[in-house]
Amino acid sequence: MIYQTVLKDATILDNGSSRVYDIGIGENGIIQAVATGLDGRQEHSLAGLYVLPGLVDMHVHFRDFNQGHKETWYTGSRAAHSGGITYVGDMPNNDPPIITPERLKQKRDIAQRDSAVNFGLYFAVTTESLPYLQELASAVIAFKLFMGESTGGINYPYDRLPEAFEAVARTGKLLCVHAEDQRILDKGKEMYKGYDYVNHSLARPPSAEIEAIRYALKLSEEYGVPLHICHVTTKHGVELIREDMQRERNVTAETCPHYLLLSILNLTNSGPYAKMNPPLRCHSDQEELWRGITDGTIGMITSDHAPHTREEKDKGIGNIWNAPGGVPGVETTLMLMLDAVNKGRLTLPRLVQLMHDNPVERFCLERYGYMEEGNTANLTVVNLTEPWKIMDKDLQTKCRWSPYSRIPELFSGMGKATGVVINGELFEIC
Repeated sequence: MIYQTVLKDATILDNGSSRVYDIGIGENGIIQAVATGLDGRQEHSLAGLYVLPGLVDMHVHFRDFNQGHKETWYTGSRAAHSGGITYVGDMPNNDPPIITPERLKQKRDIAQRDSAVNFGLYFAVTTESLPYLQELASAVIAFKLFMGESTGGINYPYDRLPEAFEAVARTGKLLCVHAEDQRILDKGKEMYKGYDYVNHSLARPPSAEIEAIRYALKLSEEYGVPLHICHVTTKHGVELIREDMQRERNVTAETCPHYLLLSILNLTNSGPYAKMNPPLRCHSDQEELWRGITDGTIGMITSDHAPHTREEKDKGIGNIWNAPGGVPGVETTLMLMLDAVNKGRLTLPRLVQLMHDNPVERFCLERYGYMEEGNTANLTVVNLTEPWKIMDKDLQTKCRWSPYSRIPELFSGMGKATGVVINGELFEIC
């Protein structure tokens, strides 16, 4: 049989082992065979390269609408594409926020028109949006609840959080939470009003995350809500999640490269360019995050891609409170994690679990990205030995900067995506 496209001599992970196969793809983009000796009308040699399931990033902010100067679906999705990501989950704290069916439709229309990668959308849980949750449950990948204030200002009143969990419970949908206790954040604002860069982190202390995680776990159990905790940053937060998982509760968690690789010490040289919500933590927190990745407590790696312009970030030089929180990362996540594989911090099969298997299962994406006959071909091609440098001028994100380009020990490494297959079509990454 002659296939439309054959990816030749691809190294594939097969039950933890590496094997070399050809991948035959039909005209409709469907994988028709994974075997040796396949022939195709178009053949692409991938000798020496790994072909992974199509990697996903379930936590991005592609802005658009009134914030198109920061990022758009056109630019953000191409940044994802450049970073080896084939599917993104876009958060709802846009301007205006996604809290009505009409805004959700507007966003979907923009994404369908402009996106270079596959996507799913979140819907925000606010006091205004509660009436729409039931009707929109099947149209979104999950609901998003902000327990504490962050970009967009759509956090739920803390004393009314039980009603939010109860409303989501009626839908049976996954609830993703930004876990920071607003009461603690309010106190922090009053205590740390200084302009120094570290004050932002001090005003959002570990206790804010820890208490919010504790409360979210309690409400999840009480109302029977499947719970996913976004961007975990603290040692004790990981411990609370681990304890809950040991009781076989319906909870999962993610973290991000910046919490694994950057610490509060980086505020000294990066200032507002290392400001994010939740903030950077200490070395002991980082080590527990890595332990959580190893033992399965942390089941996903996401970027929390949250771009702002240089002009906006520069307003925080000399006064950290004047800069918005958030850093870009959708196109650097995979290379940073492949570098961690090369340095022995995690294995390649574990990375695939973190950036494909676990999120695909948790967000009910069916068999998205799996290298199986009958599946649409969505794949990520990587070279484990290719060196890289993170240079602002090379980035595809509209904001054109990265927190890692400012840190000598992190702006270079080894291992990157060299191509993606999106719905059956191979795209090389320069």
